[in-house]
Amino acid sequence: MSVTNSDKVHAGLQQAETEKAPLKIIIVGGGIGGLTAAIALRQQGHEVKVLGTHRVSHVSQVYEQSRFANEVGAAVHLVPNAISVLNHLGVSPELHGANELKSDWLLTHRAHFHEHLKSTATSDEGPGMPVQLFRSSKVQRVDADQGIVYLGDGQQDQADAIVGADGVHSACRYAVSDDHPSPHPSGQNTFRFLLDRKELENDAETSSHINPEGVMDSWYSADQKVIVYPCANNQLLNFVCIHPAALTEGLVDADGTKLKEEMLSIFGHFSPIMMSMLRKAEPSDLKLWPLLDMATLPRYNVGRLALIGDAAHPFLPHLGQGAAMAIEDGAAVGIMLSQGVTSNEVPERLALYNEARYERDCLAQAYTRLTGQDGIKPSEGDTSKLNLNNTFEYFVPHDEVHASTQILRQYLWKQHKSLRWRQPTVFGPMPGPRQIPKECSQGSVPSSVTTATMRLKTSATLLQNLFPNEAYSFSRGASIAEMSFSVQEFRNLAWLGGGGYNRFSLYIHDVRYTKQDGTHTYGYYCPVTFEDSVDSIITGREELGWPKLYSEIDIQRPSKESMEVSISWRGAKWASFWLHGLHEANSEAKNTLTDGHEDPSTMENGLLLHRFMPSSSQISSPEPDAEYDVFIPKPSGGDESEGHASKDDTTSDPAELVSKEAGVQVLTLGWEKLPTINHIVERIAELPHFDIVSASLKTQVGGRGFPDGYRIS
Repeated sequence: MSVTNSDKVHAGLQQAETEKAPLKIIIVGGGIGGLTAAIALRQQGHEVKVLGTHRVSHVSQVYEQSRFANEVGAAVHLVPNAISVLNHLGVSPELHGANELKSDWLLTHRAHFHEHLKSTATSDEGPGMPVQLFRSSKVQRVDADQGIVYLGDGQQDQADAIVGADGVHSACRYAVSDDHPSPHPSGQNTFRFLLDRKELENDAETSSHINPEGVMDSWYSADQKVIVYPCANNQLLNFVCIHPAALTEGLVDADGTKLKEEMLSIFGHFSPIMMSMLRKAEPSDLKLWPLLDMATLPRYNVGRLALIGDAAHPFLPHLGQGAAMAIEDGAAVGIMLSQGVTSNEVPERLALYNEARYERDCLAQAYTRLTGQDGIKPSEGDTSKLNLNNTFEYFVPHDEVHASTQILRQYLWKQHKSLRWRQPTVFGPMPGPRQIPKECSQGSVPSSVTTATMRLKTSATLLQNLFPNEAYSFSRGASIAEMSFSVQEFRNLAWLGGGGYNRFSLYIHDVRYTKQDGTHTYGYYCPVTFEDSVDSIITGREELGWPKLYSEIDIQRPSKESMEVSISWRGAKWASFWLHGLHEANSEAKNTLTDGHEDPSTMENGLLLHRFMPSSSQISSPEPDAEYDVFIPKPSGGDESEGHASKDDTTSDPAELVSKEAGVQVLTLGWEKLPTINHIVERIAELPHFDIVSASLKTQVGGRGFPDGYRIS
C-alpha cells in the first residue's frame, strides 16, 4: 500500500482532482529521511527538472553531498511508528537483513537499509516516476521564496518545492531561520563498531553472555553505558559505547588504534565479560562520534522549502527515534504535496507539513534529551524521570500517514465554506442532492422526475390542526381549504449513482406565514412526506428540516393513460393513489376539472417546512435542541418538486397530462400493523375529500436540490 492510495482524501464535495502537471521537487540530501521523502513524492506522481540541457522526463532528483557507499552509522532502530510508514510506502526492510527485536520493531544495518530505500526510490517498478540521484552535489544555499538551489560548481536549479534533508550540518537550514542555530556538542560522545556474532559465540569467555537472537542489551555505569543489539539477520552485533565527551576530547579524527586504546581505558571498570567483547573491536572499524544537539528551530518551513530529519531536528540516540522521525517527516511531506497540488499551493501545503510535524518532533527531542540523563549514581535515588511508559505510548502507536492525512482532510474541508455537514460528521461532508461528488457520473441517460398531483378541497379546520404553530394560517378565511397529494418518481439521479426513489407527499395550499415583524410569506406547507429511500429521507430531514418518513411506494403504469400507486409499511398497504384517463392538457379539459376555480398558485411563492430537532435528554430537557420554520423559494417555472437529479441543475419544461378520474384512499390499519406511523395515517385518513380541483401528471428532465432554502427569522 502506498501513500498515494492513503492520501486520496475525499473531502465530501465535487473534488476529484483534474489532471494537473506534476510538481518539480528537489530533495537536498539522500539519507534515510531524504530517500523516504523521495519515495513518498514519487508515489504522488511528482518530478524534478534535471540540471543541464539534456531533459530527462518523469524523474525526481535528490542532491546528495555524501557518497552513498560511505553511508555510516552501523545499525539503526526501525521502531513501530517507522515501520507503519514503511508499510504504507511498500518498503520491507526485513527482506534486506533487518531482524525483529519485538513485534513491529526491527534492527537493521544502516547501509543495508539505505540501499533498500535507494533501490525502491530509483526502481522502474512501483508507482510513480523513478527518482534520479545526483551524488556528491555540493549545495551552497537555497532561495526558499523562488525555489532555487545553488550548487558549489556555480550551477543552479529551480523547483516548485525544495525538501531540505541534508542532515545535521544543513545548508538549507539557514533559509528557515534568521538566527540559523548550529549543532553543538551535547556533552556525550560514542564509540561505534560491529562484531561478528559467531566470533563471540565461539569464545568461551563471552559465549554464555550472548543473548538469543533479537535481544538488545544495555550495560550501565554512573555516566557511561554500552548498548549491544543485533542487525544483518542477527549475524552482526552493533556496539554503542556512550561516555562523557570530555574523556575523548580532540580524538574524533584519531586513528583506530588510538581510539581502541582510549575506549578500553574509559570502560575499563565494566565487567570482565564486557571488556573481553570490547577488546575484539577491529581498529579499522572503530569510529568515534560526537553526539550533537541543537536549539529548536522556530519552524520547519519557509516559502517553498521544508526541512526534514536532522536538518530540522538533530536527535540524540537515547530513544532510537531519530530515524523514525526522519521517516515520518518524509511521509508527511509526501502527503501534504499530494497529487494534483499546484505550484501556487506549495507554500501553504508546506506550512501544513510544519503543522503536522513540529510539535511531535519537538516533543521527541525533549523526551530524548530527558532519557539521556539516565545514568544512575549511587547518591541519586530519584528515578522518576526514567519512567518511559508514557513516552513510548506517545511515540510508538503513532501512524504518521494516517495522522497527516487527517490534517490534510481537515484543511481541505476548511477551504470550502459552503460544504454541507450532517451525521456522521467524523467521516467528512456528506454527499447528497445538494452536494454531488464529481465521481458520481451522470451517465448517458438524463435524470428525470415524474410528478402526479391531485389537488382537492377539504376541511379548513382539519388542515389547520396540522399547522405546527400560530404563525401559520390560511391566506383567505373560509371553512373550505385545499390540499394536494403528490406522487413523485425520481430516476437516474447522479447523487444516487444513477439510481432513484419514490415519494408520496401531503401539501396544504394557500398558506400565509406571519413573521415576528408582522410581514407575511405565502406558500404551501408540507406536514409529512413518505419516501422509499433511506438516503433521501436522511438528507431531506437533516439538511432541509423536511418531515420525511419511510414507506414502500410501488408505482405502476398499466397503460399510457393511467398510473396506480400503492403505499405500504413493511407489506401493510395503507394508501392507494390513482390517475386514470390521462390525456394531453388543454384549456377545455382544465376548466372542466377545476369547475372554474381560480388557480391561487400566484400567491404560493415557495415551500414552508417546520424543522424540529429533539433534545438527546428529553426527560431532563424537554425543550428541543432546535425548532424553527424553513422557507424554500419556488423557482421560476413553479416546479414544486425536490428534483435534485442533475449536477448542473438544468431543467426542461415539463410535458403535462391531465386526468379524467383521480383518487386517493387512506386506510387505518391500527398500531399492530403500522406501529411507527399509525398516528399519522389516522390523521390523514380523517381528511374529507370534497371536490377534486385538478389532477395532472408531468415529467421533466433535471431538477433542483433546494439549495436556497433558509430559516425564517
